[in-house]
Amino acid sequence: MDETGRLDMHPGLLKKMDWVIASMHQSCINPLPFEQATNAWLAVAQNPLVDMIGHSEQEQYLYDYNRVAKAFAAGNKVVEINANSPEVRPGNQDNMRRLAIACKQNGTKIAINSDAHSIYGLNNQGAVLPMLQQIDFPEELIVNTTLQRLAAELKLHGKPVAKLVRQMA
Repeated sequence: MDETGRLDMHPGLLKKMDWVIASMHQSCINPLPFEQATNAWLAVAQNPLVDMIGHSEQEQYLYDYNRVAKAFAAGNKVVEINANSPEVRPGNQDNMRRLAIACKQNGTKIAINSDAHSIYGLNNQGAVLPMLQQIDFPEELIVNTTLQRLAAELKLHGKPVAKLVRQMA
């Protein structure tokens, strides 16, 4: 996505995807001021083609977690809690905690994700699970704790792959 929240893929292609994750990457977007990052995420919250927000706790793109988490909940967006982020972006743990608390307070769903770029990081849950336990994050807001929950979320988003996931459950 860009600094205004527009996605860099054609809507026709996005409609064919099993799951669409919007995220900001330094290779594509320069660091943004707080209010501009907030506005970009608010625009994404309104995009019906986006299912999930990826690793949005990054220091370079800080935003109003409470305001945006409320918009994500209203727009039925899932927020990634990236277990690999503390390793690849040290110092973001406090941001991730504040984001998780804002999600909890606003009833925003999350997905715990390793964001692995290789098979060796697939099972990395690092400090994320203990952090979520410390803040007493409600399990019913975590979409990928069971295959049944994941299938229900996929179905809610109108994803045909939900049927396949339900069969696996």
